[in-house]
Amino acid sequence: MTKKHLISSIALTAAVGALVGIAVITVSWPGRMADTRPASAGTVYLTFDDGPGEDTGAILDLLAKHYAKATFFMQGVNVGGREETVERILDEGHKVGNHTWSHPDLTGLSDAEKRHEFERTDEALKKAGASPKCSRPPYGATDDDVKDVQEELGLRQTLWSVDTGDALGADEGKIVRLVESAEDRDVVLTHDGGGDRSATLHALERALPKLADKGLRFESLPYC
Repeated sequence: MTKKHLISSIALTAAVGALVGIAVITVSWPGRMADTRPASAGTVYLTFDDGPGEDTGAILDLLAKHYAKATFFMQGVNVGGREETVERILDEGHKVGNHTWSHPDLTGLSDAEKRHEFERTDEALKKAGASPKCSRPPYGATDDDVKDVQEELGLRQTLWSVDTGDALGADEGKIVRLVESAEDRDVVLTHDGGGDRSATLHALERALPKLADKGLRFESLPYC
């Protein structure tokens, strides 16, 4: 085989491989992703709530170190003054979701109040360059009315399948164990805002390499 023919063969093989790798991913509500890719492809979806916060930059550094992508569900009230952080998240290939303005239990609000929580956050995120397509109700508190309001606003409700408990004060060791329990298509809940997230940061530093050793990769939610 000539060099020219070898290069052509390699290019053709790469093109076919790319086509074979195309797949459609859909959400299996409430948390775990339904994935049409081969069973050998392991993906964990890391998500961060309540930011942007003081620890978001350090978390982004950690994700970059481990070639990991994630989805950040942001509170609108925290976006003002941190627009550059939102821009960095997008520039580094992560996704942004809507986590309401003030983090209320939406099931206790009127439909108009629910819409206002999401719409006000959407405005703040758009000023920072983000156009979220997914959302997460605070506390995971939802019902048909909450879900309907999100859908009316063009937002896809997303919950989780692995809760690390970091928002409730879980220590580093517990967070590590819960993150390491994640399997293919799990959506992992952690936080980058709402307080000191050093335990979350250190736990992820320990857990991500172990998940990677199992052949799992880390991606942002594809529909966000």
